[in-house]
Amino acid sequence: MDNTIRSNKFCIIGNPACDVVFASMRSCFIAYGFERSSLEVDIVKNILAQHMYKGEEAGGTLKPGHFAFCTKICSQIISSQFCIVFLNHDLIKGKQIPNANVNMEYGLMLGFNKYVIPFQKEDENLPFNVSTLDTIKYNSRNFKSLATKAILQAIQECQVSTTSQSPPTEKINRFLISKELLVAPRDNIGEVNLSRLGEPLQFVLMNNFVGNKISYLGVFTHLNVEEIRWRIKKLREILSSRFSDIALQAHLSAGGINPVALEYAKRLLDNVKILVIVNDTQFADMLIEKKPKSHQIPLEVYTMDEVESV
Repeated sequence: MDNTIRSNKFCIIGNPACDVVFASMRSCFIAYGFERSSLEVDIVKNILAQHMYKGEEAGGTLKPGHFAFCTKICSQIISSQFCIVFLNHDLIKGKQIPNANVNMEYGLMLGFNKYVIPFQKEDENLPFNVSTLDTIKYNSRNFKSLATKAILQAIQECQVSTTSQSPPTEKINRFLISKELLVAPRDNIGEVNLSRLGEPLQFVLMNNFVGNKISYLGVFTHLNVEEIRWRIKKLREILSSRFSDIALQAHLSAGGINPVALEYAKRLLDNVKILVIVNDTQFADMLIEKKPKSHQIPLEVYTMDEVESV
């Protein structure tokens, strides 16, 4: 089972892939307007330092001979554990104007699916394009307490397990057998195609003993919670899109599947679940969905303690 970490394979500005590894640094990227939020950034950096995190910012990185956007912004966002953005406006001729650079960096954070803590002064208004996103409103009196609480939560959500060793294959196999699961054979085109849907996210296709239900297994003992959530979310999106009524009817019309296969595919989402194995109970508690959506592919989360107890 391949548990390789996720690196950036597609450059957003058309350069060759940088392969910077997501969440690979114990850092937090901070986007802010230098003239309006520098005092808050000093406070944030002190809080981060107390918890052994480095606060990175675009102006703090210097690599002569390298493309500034890549080294100062994009790669720093990718490699950070989480990000902070200050959405305070610039004052230009007495008018409040959103800072273009800050909003560009915010867009990168969201595009890379980073955990973001957005702040804005309580007497300012959010730009319309981010007005629906949760933002922490603050003033000079309560900023430090709000920032401390938000950063501690981010550290908890984004931390990498301190015991992230690779689990023995024998232990994993014994656990799967106890759950009446077998790695799906790749001896027919249907199994191969189903398996390929999960492979980019490092999920392995499993069958139950009877062979009428499937599961996607992710052994993610080396990843942080946000990365695991991202992989679960994307797998659900892939499966829901591939087996939607619109997609299946299009395949039928194009001759890609026959009516018998169509009926099987329609029932597939009712007989699939996602299994994830993590190291810590704390991670499991953060991943377990207290109120799962009724139409959502079910998720089961197990810890290495549960695996090794079989």
